[in-house]
Amino acid sequence: MKRTDMAGRSVSSSAGIEAGFYDRNEAYIRDELELLDLLLHIHILLAFSGQTPDPLDPLKGLVLSENAMLRLLQHPADRFPALEEPSRMKELAELQIRFQELAAKVRERKQRSLENGVWLALPQLAERFHLSEAEEKCLLICLAPELDSKYEKIYAYLQDDVTRNKPSIELVLKLLCTSASDRMDFRKMFDPQAPLMKYQLLQLPETGYSVQTLSGFLAVDPQIVRFVLGIRETDPRLAPAVQRADAGNPVPEWMPIRQDWAERIGSIIRSEWNKREQERKKLIFALSGPHGSGKRMLAENVCRDLGLPLIIADAGKLKEHPLSFAQALFLVCRDAYILQAALCITGMEQLFENDRNAKNFAELILEQARQFSSVTFLLSAHKWNIPNPDEGTWVFGVPFEVPDAAARKEVWSRIALQEPFAESVDLDLIAEKFRLTPRRIWEAVQLAKQHALWRTGEIRISAEDLHQACLSQSSLQLGTLADKIKPERTLREIILPREQKAVLEQLIGQVKYRRIVHDEWGFKRKLSRGRGIHALLHGPPGTGKTTAAEAIAYELGLELYRIDLSQAVSKYIGETEKNIQRIFQEASESFSILFFDEADALFGKRTEVKDAHDRHANTEIAYLLQKMEEYDGITILATNLYSNLDEAFIRRMQFTVHFPLPDEEHRELIWRSMFPKEAPLSETVDFPFLAKQFKLSGGHIKNIVLAAAFMAAERSEEIRMEHIIRSLKREMDKIGKIALKEDFGVYSNML
Repeated sequence: MKRTDMAGRSVSSSAGIEAGFYDRNEAYIRDELELLDLLLHIHILLAFSGQTPDPLDPLKGLVLSENAMLRLLQHPADRFPALEEPSRMKELAELQIRFQELAAKVRERKQRSLENGVWLALPQLAERFHLSEAEEKCLLICLAPELDSKYEKIYAYLQDDVTRNKPSIELVLKLLCTSASDRMDFRKMFDPQAPLMKYQLLQLPETGYSVQTLSGFLAVDPQIVRFVLGIRETDPRLAPAVQRADAGNPVPEWMPIRQDWAERIGSIIRSEWNKREQERKKLIFALSGPHGSGKRMLAENVCRDLGLPLIIADAGKLKEHPLSFAQALFLVCRDAYILQAALCITGMEQLFENDRNAKNFAELILEQARQFSSVTFLLSAHKWNIPNPDEGTWVFGVPFEVPDAAARKEVWSRIALQEPFAESVDLDLIAEKFRLTPRRIWEAVQLAKQHALWRTGEIRISAEDLHQACLSQSSLQLGTLADKIKPERTLREIILPREQKAVLEQLIGQVKYRRIVHDEWGFKRKLSRGRGIHALLHGPPGTGKTTAAEAIAYELGLELYRIDLSQAVSKYIGETEKNIQRIFQEASESFSILFFDEADALFGKRTEVKDAHDRHANTEIAYLLQKMEEYDGITILATNLYSNLDEAFIRRMQFTVHFPLPDEEHRELIWRSMFPKEAPLSETVDFPFLAKQFKLSGGHIKNIVLAAAFMAAERSEEIRMEHIIRSLKREMDKIGKIALKEDFGVYSNML
């Protein structure tokens, strides 16, 4: 065989063969196929020698003749009589000698090739799956039609049927066995638990035959064909759910890697490699933590240092794969085994959320990982309970967390050295305000560059660009469980008594300076739990509790999410707890503000247990207490019924603010503040009279002002006192307050 070198000169590829070994996989396959050709030639001579010519032979395989039936009924000893023609006897003898000589040479060259480290696909498959010599030959017989279409015609001829151009179990047994007893014994190769079938190296096309039927056709799995041809890549059927890690892709400078963890994992893997194969443990590393915290980077870094190939699979895409999750998982694990690669499955949390089959998924993954991959990394956003492994498996849990403010500042600073940040960007403030993982920080910077380019036509990242980009990275993914509220009111715009406003200012200050107190002054070490900030706003309806929550979010530059209690609370046992878990988990990763309006519906008092319903309700409350204590973000509760709250919740509140009904002075301020500057307001509106005469909350005043504005707009008039008086009377009637005509004084004639 000839090939060309890098200069284009024709050179021989037989150097390895002349030295007594194969230099390439292709040369070995070529010799194996030559052996198969000799074997088929011998069987053709044996199968049809000494037979009486049949006039229907040209239609062989299409017509069943009487002569053919009689030959089938002959005794096995008489079926292949001695060859009468000396030339055919000589040809058969020569073929058998050539077969034995070539088989010995191939066997010797194969052994020397393996000793010299030459990669040969078939021997490697045989070693990996513990195939016997007969099973390896069977695989080659079934593989031949995929390498050369001539074998389809030969197989059809040997099986006496032009439509049967794939090898059947019966044909394979005839080619491999010299006696009936051998055929019976070799049929075990096709048992479902035998390696060829168990590992799906061979498969039965959809012919209707079962695996034990002699007539069943055999085909080699397409990925095994690719591997034998020297294509050592992942199965294309699994794309885009599976990919190879790029060995040449270094860890970005801004990504902090826990080098101590990487060294520890690498040391554990090396220690197992140094053991005998029978004593090695299967190693599973369960890396849990928020997106972008460096889990995948750690796995890639470990494998790169070890020189270990890494296959990465997305659990969510495997779950939705047309092949079914179980089959797709089997194929990717088998690929890792064949390619001698570590396996990394990302997005494990996608298998466990809102799915009753979560336990089955977990057990299936562990089963396949233990069967195939010696090193497996399971990456999940959340920590999950791993089923008990067997004695041959070690499972290591490696928890990742969002870096603290100082570590986040370091990541921001590293990226800032490479990106066009404006001088006004305060990295300390950004690092403190947004609890982003390193990857999300990098993604936020890329998004901020786009904002800057669209806004100004040049890439220069301002503080506002970065702020908006960080908000988009920290958004909660809660679906129907929460509504995002866009805060537009500042704290100065809220009309409250001085004492209440001072408490809100103190709350905002604690958030702004928590890094100094917790991190720099060391108070974080004293607070193992309960580092969050929780506030309770209570008072009559319409007194400004929701507006205050919006103002807090506005002042801090954080997103505000109002929890939809109708969606969070479920009548089904365990569902409420799942929703609560999801709410706090998402919030912990985004550092958004959770706002529980009408909180008494969820944070009510625990009661004496009289039945299963009471026990379930108390369990929900206890679980909610636990999650609040673990949460180190900001939680705001608002209620009109303070007395209905459980004392345990009240005890956990750092801030409790009572929102009273406004007095006359504050009511007048509220009346005036409700009208925008653009509104056509008549100078005749008597704000002192309205504030003194009607004791209303801010919410009711807002309704009255809005109704009056629409009434004036309908008539194309200014907003006058008569519009306000009529709207006020309707609001009083709506809320059930008695308003006599005399209460409107000099304006009673406007009713």
